[in-house]
Amino acid sequence: MSDPERAAEIASRQERIADLLRETSTDGVLLLDAPNFAWFTAGASWWPTADPVELPGLFILEKQRWVLCANVDTQRLFDDYLDELGFQVKEWPWYLGRHMLLYGLINGRKLASDQALDGCVNVGDHLHRLRRLLSPWFQSRLRELGRTMAHALEATCRNLERGETEMEVAGQLSHRLIHRGVRPVCVQAVADGRLRQYRRGGNTKTTIEQSCVVQATGSRHGVHVTASRTVRFGAPDESMRNDYDLACRLSAVKVSATGAGASPAMAIGAGQRLLQAQQREHEWRLSPIGWATGFAPVEQPFTPESNEPLQAGGALVWSSAVGSSLVADTYLVVPDGVECVTAPDEWPIRRFKIGERMVDRPDVLQRA
Repeated sequence: MSDPERAAEIASRQERIADLLRETSTDGVLLLDAPNFAWFTAGASWWPTADPVELPGLFILEKQRWVLCANVDTQRLFDDYLDELGFQVKEWPWYLGRHMLLYGLINGRKLASDQALDGCVNVGDHLHRLRRLLSPWFQSRLRELGRTMAHALEATCRNLERGETEMEVAGQLSHRLIHRGVRPVCVQAVADGRLRQYRRGGNTKTTIEQSCVVQATGSRHGVHVTASRTVRFGAPDESMRNDYDLACRLSAVKVSATGAGASPAMAIGAGQRLLQAQQREHEWRLSPIGWATGFAPVEQPFTPESNEPLQAGGALVWSSAVGSSLVADTYLVVPDGVECVTAPDEWPIRRFKIGERMVDRPDVLQRA
């Protein structure tokens, strides 16, 4: 990351906040939600604390900006993320908490905030809309993260062994992600068709004997991707092959119906018609089928009523589960369709022609 690029990103955010202050007739805004912090700071994220009230925040006026943080975090924030980017600092002692600092900022001012705070105008929904479309700089970060995620998933599937547990495989994937600077948000390895019974399988001591579905959500530079891959020792049996074939086709149908100006409901409807034709129409009701992603792992879940048109620059996940099989990837909406940012790398693929579009989907990796 070059500092001039990040400086330009932050300057653009400052202008957007200045517009917001004028619209709301407020003097300044408090940004306390981690996704908004990452959005404004061009990717500052991954805080080693389990307490959300210890997370750093921002206090922004029309032409000035301060980071709000505990004294334990100040040095790292500036060394790693904010040095020479125009931020001042307001610090609280870690043993006193931030509430008195926030009270001092709010008292006597008309402020906006992304959280519900007494005396502040709540602009959380407005900021959520602002951050949904990724700038070209963040689109590049999303693509980089997607390639890292695909590599980590595929390396895990190529190297896991029969007899290892779901927990061990999830640990291997988490190690690969952290080793490459990716924060694992959600990691699951589901052995031997357990996905049919548990769509959110978790990670247990169940050993892998025949197959494993590996899925992960990870974050780096503030943005998130989700993807899955499936590995099988030997050829899939008829049940698994039928499930995976339909999951792949379902994924391809939804992808082919996705693009700028189209709504998620249109893609979901196309998938529902495919499932109905295969007498599997109940499958979409059993687990989430897609969501907008970006600075939060799930910015907005998609349902058959999600009629708001997609816009270029938005990121989304399509998750297609059928029986024991799952196909999930992250996409960036571009003017002429979508780009899969977690596309298979060194991995077998299935190619589908849906209308005029060719869609590649990850196949099952068969190992001896």
